[in-house]
Amino acid sequence: MPDSSTAAPPATPPTAPRRKLSAELHALNQRFGQDEVQLGEVLDVMGARAYSLLLVLLALPFFTPVTLLGISTAFGLVIGILAFLGLVLRLNPANLPRRLRERRLPPRFFGLLLRGAERMIRFLERYSRPRLAKLVSSRIAQAAIGGGIILSAALLSAPLMIPLSNLLPAIAIVLLADGAMEEDGAMVLAGFGAVLASVALFAAIGFFGVEVFDFVRAWFAAGAPAPAP
Repeated sequence: MPDSSTAAPPATPPTAPRRKLSAELHALNQRFGQDEVQLGEVLDVMGARAYSLLLVLLALPFFTPVTLLGISTAFGLVIGILAFLGLVLRLNPANLPRRLRERRLPPRFFGLLLRGAERMIRFLERYSRPRLAKLVSSRIAQAAIGGGIILSAALLSAPLMIPLSNLLPAIAIVLLADGAMEEDGAMVLAGFGAVLASVALFAAIGFFGVEVFDFVRAWFAAGAPAPAP
């Protein structure tokens, strides 16, 4: 009779690999892209990466050199609130205020965001991987990432009709949020680089004023194709 004291412990089943974020976005689009949905429903389905993924979705419309005045102010406020609740306070999405969770998302606009975000995330997935974990995993690191996103959201909200004044903060938000989702410290460093570039642009605008606006406008005009005769 075999000695039970020397029996091998039961094998631990292998952990299933985490599904790629682009695949999750595709599934979200299939589920929510065509119908009106509440914000709380989407957050519950997104799971642990809910806040960061929503930050990417909200920053995506500003990937354009043209300033979306008015819209950027509203979106920047929401991005800042979500970054504070999710990354600084680490509040469970289920504990968000009921009024915020019941906010309905327009189906066509939300579906368009999901499809655009899926393409963006597929691009980032080529370069993103878990690395430099100390820059992402600790609570202090998460709070710092949240602070960088809040600062970028504040810059995004500024009512300025100046090229790149939406684009650079939006890039910073996406890089920081993606770094937090994918546990990629290098992506987080790139995000903070974009934050510094955004701050430098706004500091130049504040210091030089309208001269910067005229220079940027002339730079964009020089790069535009000449009209056909």
